[in-house]
Amino acid sequence: MPTIDIHAHWYPREWLALFQKDGAKEGASLERGADGRYSLRAKNITNAFDERFVVVDERVSAMDQRRIDVHALSLTTPMVYWASPAFGSR
Repeated sequence: MPTIDIHAHWYPREWLALFQKDGAKEGASLERGADGRYSLRAKNITNAFDERFVVVDERVSAMDQRRIDVHALSLTTPMVYWASPAFGSR
């Protein structure tokens, strides 16, 4: 029987690029520390994560280590609710 994780978060590279390019116009920021970890800030919301939440191959490797067969992926904090409708749609 497969093991399915129905609460798995992911940040597509395209979303991070958009966030980095236009986030400041929305009062948000994306930083990357010396350790390679990302830090997102949008209004009063902050989230930190590493490459396992960005790079699919690293995600699959982490899944294999935990014996997870399938992830149901979703965007996580800060989502897009803080942004203007135009930015949120992009």
